[in-house]
Amino acid sequence: MSTNHNRIKVSDLETSQHDKILKTNMKGELEFSDLSTLKTENYNALDCTSEGKALDARQGKVLKELIDNKTVNLASDPETQITTAVTEDNKVISRLKLFNWWQWIKSQTQTISGPWNFTNKVRLASGTKDTPPLIIPNGTLTSSYQNGAIERDLNGQLWETHNNIRSRLFTTSDGFPIIYKSIRSIETILANAAVSGTSQILSTGSTIGAFSDISMYRFNMFTLIRASLNEFTSSNNIKPTLIKSEIFLKINNGIFGTTFSGTNPVNQVKIAEYNGLNNNGYQNYQNILIFDHHNPSSIDARWSSVTFPEHTIDGNTVKQVSKTYYLRDAANSKTLGASQASFSIVFVNSVEYNDKTNSEGLNAHASIRTENRTIFIENIKY
Repeated sequence: MSTNHNRIKVSDLETSQHDKILKTNMKGELEFSDLSTLKTENYNALDCTSEGKALDARQGKVLKELIDNKTVNLASDPETQITTAVTEDNKVISRLKLFNWWQWIKSQTQTISGPWNFTNKVRLASGTKDTPPLIIPNGTLTSSYQNGAIERDLNGQLWETHNNIRSRLFTTSDGFPIIYKSIRSIETILANAAVSGTSQILSTGSTIGAFSDISMYRFNMFTLIRASLNEFTSSNNIKPTLIKSEIFLKINNGIFGTTFSGTNPVNQVKIAEYNGLNNNGYQNYQNILIFDHHNPSSIDARWSSVTFPEHTIDGNTVKQVSKTYYLRDAANSKTLGASQASFSIVFVNSVEYNDKTNSEGLNAHASIRTENRTIFIENIKY
């Protein structure tokens, strides 16, 4: 084939031969050549990164075999279901193993150390005969009120907080709406006294506990009172000037003050009194206790007062005097909220003589017995 300035004769182009390719020879002349003699510039390895290199059939075969024969290390179920840290082993997890791992995670007891937020709702599992759906353990109530909190104290009582006020949740175990009831008959006796004196007893085993800061309660008591003079008293004997039974509300961890600053501090205040021999027999007593919470917007400066009518019952005569006392700590150094205080009931029997020590030996012997058959306090929200 002849060429002229890299041009090919028409006769050469019309040659009927197959598998020919046009290429430039060493002289720069165009000529036809057999396709089978074509050699490409290649690199028979798979790590080449130079531009323009071609992948030949041999390299393609090696690459295909690598792909076909490639194996991966699959982690087993036990290797995914672990609770301790392991070193990286470059194993992979299939979709099945991932599903099995999630099912296993959901069945484990988990301890959540940080806050979890739920955008919709939390649905608890149904309770069974062995497992309740929710347990709130006993613990110490928070020192500062947190609105929305539900807590259980060391005695197992539930409390809830809203509007910066913490209140105890009452249940049927309290005899709802009864928040307190005496566990048995409480008795105080003063017998064969010929000198002035008192007999006092705390309502054993029946501490009321804290009241709510803003609340109203009804105090109920059914009492048997037996007051009498010794039947062998001589006509020359002098009768007592006073025989009485009194019921007090005691603050166990503080004092009552007649003013906000704690004037005239006492640790118990009288709510009812029966006096005179004419009060023998069963007595049914009711009273209203109102606890008022002041300055509720400031938790640290909160303080409460209790208001009630003090009853004096003498035979068929009943006298009521409204009383208000302020709650303060035992050192009388700061105010208390009613929910911070603990209360009990105290019963006192007294006999008074003009000759207090019976120095003349003429005092008539007297006895007084108070049996409190039942006491309960009902909660009336307001």
